[in-house]
Amino acid sequence: MAFLKNISQSTLSDKELVLKYKQTGDMAILGELYQRYMDLIFGVCLKYLKEPETARDAVMQVFEELVEKLKSTTSTTSGAGAIQWLRITVLCSSAPPET
Repeated sequence: MAFLKNISQSTLSDKELVLKYKQTGDMAILGELYQRYMDLIFGVCLKYLKEPETARDAVMQVFEELVEKLKSTTSTTSGAGAIQWLRITVLCSSAPPET
């Protein structure tokens, strides 16, 4: 799928990438972290949201919220932990109510 290109360039751990991003604010560093989990996030979003376009939008929302979450926290949580929290948040706010 053209939307998903999971090609990691960095040998740094998730935690190291988070620390480096927080020190520099460089979005390329955050993009590297995000790219590691994009396939997983898209898969989960697609499973719950059912529509590829809606799932893609949710993936982008996760990235946008990750930027804000990492700026506002002093924690050096792993990227996976931060993304997991955001993925759940996005799915809860995006999923249609069950009947």
